[in-house]
Amino acid sequence: MSLCQYENQCGGCPTIAEPLDSQKKAKLKFLALRLNVTSDFINWMAPGSVRLRDRADLTWIKGQGLGLYHKDKYEIVDLENCPMMSAPLEKWMQDFRKI
Repeated sequence: MSLCQYENQCGGCPTIAEPLDSQKKAKLKFLALRLNVTSDFINWMAPGSVRLRDRADLTWIKGQGLGLYHKDKYEIVDLENCPMMSAPLEKWMQDFRKI
């Protein structure tokens, strides 16, 4: 089962469909290269796999809705919910949608 119903559309979490281990390896490689250290030098800590975002750059476009940009097109993915948003942020988004 998918973590997010929008994973094939939403550009907000481009690696959400990848296994956490693959995400970890890619992030360690990225950081090690930029910091000019070995990946062993980096202490990896993951706070979890969902509800990690306390901020989102949401966009509202009349006729398209409120959400994040599509990962392949210049249009909005109208988000009714988001498993990566913290509970307070997701509640704010849902309340804002009612305005």
